[in-house]
Amino acid sequence: MPEPTRITVRDTAVDLMRDGHGPPLLFLHGAGAGGRWLTFQERLAERFTVLAPSHPGHGASPAAEWIEHISDLAFHYLDLLDTLGLDRVHVVGASFGGWIASEMATMASSRLSSMTLIDPVGIKVEGWIYPFLF
Repeated sequence: MPEPTRITVRDTAVDLMRDGHGPPLLFLHGAGAGGRWLTFQERLAERFTVLAPSHPGHGASPAAEWIEHISDLAFHYLDLLDTLGLDRVHVVGASFGGWIASEMATMASSRLSSMTLIDPVGIKVEGWIYPFLF
């Protein structure tokens, strides 16, 4: 498992795990899964440089009081790309991370080479009551 590195994105500390070689791939984890390196991430690292940040308040990344909506996290990860000097990345989002990835695609699709969603949450279905996640 790669060791996390702490970076700062617009005054917000983020723990980031990185491994592999190839085109950059941003992996956005689900709620409660920050700070873990999974077997399928190892497999992705065989073909991509996998970047796996822990969302603010998840894993070892400290909370960020300014986060009030999913769009705040999407902007945060676009800023992360800027901090890392990456113009375009493949994005894989699992569960809560899939919602963030979808918001990123809506805001700045030109920054994404591809997007893969794994069981994403956040899709609004008429008649379904959603919990408040923030």
